[in-house]
Amino acid sequence: MHTFDITTHTVTVTNPVSLDMSVLRCWIKGYTVEQTTGMHTPKQKFLNYYENTQSKFNSTRIHPLTLLRNHIANQYAFLELIEHWLHRPRNFMEQGTIVLPNDLKSYLIQKYYSFDENVMHELLGKRLNARSRKDLDDVSEKTKISIISCRRQFDNLKRIYKKVEDLKGNVIDNIEKKFLLAKQQAASYAHILFITENRLDTTKKKLNCLMLNDLLYCASVFVKMWTNSLYLEGIDDDLTQDLRDLKAVLTNDRTLLEQYKNPFNGR
Repeated sequence: MHTFDITTHTVTVTNPVSLDMSVLRCWIKGYTVEQTTGMHTPKQKFLNYYENTQSKFNSTRIHPLTLLRNHIANQYAFLELIEHWLHRPRNFMEQGTIVLPNDLKSYLIQKYYSFDENVMHELLGKRLNARSRKDLDDVSEKTKISIISCRRQFDNLKRIYKKVEDLKGNVIDNIEKKFLLAKQQAASYAHILFITENRLDTTKKKLNCLMLNDLLYCASVFVKMWTNSLYLEGIDDDLTQDLRDLKAVLTNDRTLLEQYKNPFNGR
């Protein structure tokens, strides 16, 4: 029997795993054990939790911060133990080595594949290769997000891309099925990959005012209106050629270009 309450951040599982949701959030953000310990101040609830532990050490008193750090270190050790399973969500749900309730497994998957909007904005359109991964130090410095978290997000994006790039069918459905993600989360990854696969330039100054969700919405419109399929094949070839021809016409005819730049001229 177990209790699982995300709202109160309390999880108790027999056999015997107890997952601290506040520590999980810090781990997802890439904080170290020391950083997480510094963010948690001992409270009476925590001290009561270890009341029985104290008696095992006879008259030796253990400082509450030591207990806290040990607690967090144990939580980190468990999360690092299951991390390789989170790389393969379907296997994680089916494995029996680590006994956890399915709703908790699902929650862990959703959290592990969550991403920071500022970090993902910086990754848009970049090649998912070793060189880009080395540049994550710059992304971390710019976004003020831990380098560990930046690497997790980059690796997750690359892992999803490698898994679905050659699959037939709807990309969103494929991501949802292969990684057991919520529909909206799978759609976000699909649109990020569309921008990345087609190397769409989102770094222009005119686009600085747009948030990640704005760009992903544009990508969803491109996929719907400008592609022949729901694969990651890119924009329709005929449309691409038509756009090149249109650009050539407008570039060579400045009068026509000005007319289209300001459609209200002459009205």
